[in-house]
Amino acid sequence: MVRAILAGAVLLLAACSGEVPAPQEPVPATSATETPRNEAAPIAARSSEAAQLLIDGEGLRQVDPSNGGTPLVAWGTPRATVDQMVGAALGVAVDKSLSQECGAGPLEFSRFGPLTLNYMDGRLVGWYLDGRSKTPLATVSGIGIGSTRAQVMDVLKPQLIEDSTLGDEFYSDGEGLGGFFEDGKVASLYAGTTCFFR
Repeated sequence: MVRAILAGAVLLLAACSGEVPAPQEPVPATSATETPRNEAAPIAARSSEAAQLLIDGEGLRQVDPSNGGTPLVAWGTPRATVDQMVGAALGVAVDKSLSQECGAGPLEFSRFGPLTLNYMDGRLVGWYLDGRSKTPLATVSGIGIGSTRAQVMDVLKPQLIEDSTLGDEFYSDGEGLGGFFEDGKVASLYAGTTCFFR
C-alpha cells in the first residue's frame, strides 16, 4: 500500500474548511490557495439501519441492501462513480479541492463531511476519516471512530508507529489500514495513498 508522506506542519482541512485542526491531528494536505467549491453538509446521526457504506483497506465497500453483500469499490475506480455513490450513501454535499504538493504527485480530494476521498488522475487512491465529526462509518469487522485500542490491536493486529510526529499512530500491513489513537480510542483512520505533512 502506497503511503505518501511529506515533512512539514501544514494540514489539509485547515485550508479546505477554514477550521484549524487540533495540534498533531493528521489530515490530507492541501495548498494554502485552495478554497472549497461547495459547503459540505453535516453527516446524519447514526440510525438503526445498517450502514450503506463501509471503509476498507482496499478502497470502500457499498452495502447491498437486497442481500447484505458488501462489494468492493476498489482503488482505481473513477472519481465520478465513487463521488456519486458516496454522496448518495452518506447524504452529504461534496467539497472538492486539490493539492500539487503531495509526495506521490498531485492529488484531488472529495470531502463528504468527515470522509475525504483521495484521487490521482481521476481515480480513487486513498481515503481519510476524520473523527472530529460523529460518523457511523466503520470496516466490515466493526473498526471505526471510537473503537478502543484493545479492539484495534485484537482485530487489525497493527504495528505502532513509534516515531510518528502526528500522534499515537498505528498501521496494519495485513489490513492496509492506519489511524491514530487519542485517549485510548481511534480518533481517525486512513488507507491507500495519503498526503500527510510530518
